[in-house]
Amino acid sequence: MPEEETPVGRHAPEGDVDQVDPDEIAANMRSAVARLRGQVTDVYNMVVNDRPRPDTPRSGQPHLNS
Repeated sequence: MPEEETPVGRHAPEGDVDQVDPDEIAANMRSAVARLRGQVTDVYNMVVNDRPRPDTPRSGQPHLNS
């Protein structure tokens, strides 16, 4: 195994880890939460309104309840 790879289950030697920007982590978390909120809203609307998700192409088949 090449030396630059870190074996699974072991930590990289001290000083080899890049510093992580807390603002970048916060931005990534806000983005992830926004995506999840959108997905939850889509599913809620699909269940409540008995409609397909907006990004799902319609199959052309009539709905069973219509």
